[in-house]
Amino acid sequence: MPITSNTPASSGGAVVAYSIIPPLPTGLILNPTTGVISGTPTVVTPAASYTITATNRAGFTTAALTLTVVSAYTAWAGQNGLVQGPQGDDDGDGNSNYFEFIAGLDPTNATSAFSVRIAPVAGQPNQTAITFSPVVIGRTYTVKRSDSLPPGSWTPLSGSTASDVGNQRTVIDTGAAGVKGFYFVEISYP
Repeated sequence: MPITSNTPASSGGAVVAYSIIPPLPTGLILNPTTGVISGTPTVVTPAASYTITATNRAGFTTAALTLTVVSAYTAWAGQNGLVQGPQGDDDGDGNSNYFEFIAGLDPTNATSAFSVRIAPVAGQPNQTAITFSPVVIGRTYTVKRSDSLPPGSWTPLSGSTASDVGNQRTVIDTGAAGVKGFYFVEISYP
């Protein structure tokens, strides 16, 4: 997640340059003209103190800033007021908090669920429709198929088509060929 919007305030004359020691966490930058810190941190970093120096014709002044970079899950859990860990289930719906994070669900609402529906395509005996929701921005969805349930036998659909309506996606397996098959939707969050 990008750093929260921030703009420094100063008095005693216009600031002509800003600097910071030590360097900011990877992914964040200090604009030396405006003093705004921007970017998206890429590495989890424990709380650390930084000294920002603002300089003008009359001299300089410093300010201390403490930054902590947490994982996307930790930030999300804090925003939602979760008290149980990633494997917990704060809303009691049977899904772990971590699954709800990855799927983009509301972890405080037991009716917020990821649903998958599988049905034959009318008039197309060799096709199967896999419909799932919600589809959330920032996630990658891969539908996989297997003729049996053993681990390692799942392969991503090839030659399939996909279409979205609102937050629902339908993927058509164009090679279902009328044989028994199993499907699952793999959700990835960077």
